[in-house]
Amino acid sequence: AIAIQNAQLFEAVQQRAEEFQTLRAIAVDLLSSTNLSHLLRVIAHQALAKSQAKDVHIYLYDQEREELTFGTSLWANGQIDVEFAKPRRDGVTYTVARTGEAQIISDPANHPLFGDVIHDPAWAPLETMLSMPLKRGDEVLGVFNIAFEQRGVVNEDLLHYLDLLASQAAVAIANARLWEATRIGRDRLQAILNSIHDGI
Repeated sequence: AIAIQNAQLFEAVQQRAEEFQTLRAIAVDLLSSTNLSHLLRVIAHQALAKSQAKDVHIYLYDQEREELTFGTSLWANGQIDVEFAKPRRDGVTYTVARTGEAQIISDPANHPLFGDVIHDPAWAPLETMLSMPLKRGDEVLGVFNIAFEQRGVVNEDLLHYLDLLASQAAVAIANARLWEATRIGRDRLQAILNSIHDGI
């Protein structure tokens, strides 16, 4: 019994070590790029690989205007940037964006956030949905949704991994946005300086 327990403990520790190694590699990849499209695809790829889900969708959130925009999607069949459906104002994606709280929905057919769409045949295969905010502090920068065709697939290990991934993703997205804002400001300043030089 002790040997079995030790073997299980060793396996759990080894699995956690592998996860941290993977997350470290992801962090290096995310922080070494300022291309937002690349960052979102890295996040989607890692989330899909870990969860073995049907699809992963990522949306960016403008907290000031309370608007979501499509970032990327990745499907188990290899499709990229194919959006399943636009986020609904009273749906799960906007709810997570506004509250900053993750949602795990294991019975969409009887959940109020899916009441208006669950009878649509396109939504029928959905059995579980995990929706997580991408947060930096209290600011929600985006949401990623992971859809499953099975129930009971979201466990503590998966939630822990995705929570760490979401934290890294939020930092990378914030950095990419800051870099883009800096680039735009630099280009504007250069245009002003050029026009002043021409005037002189």
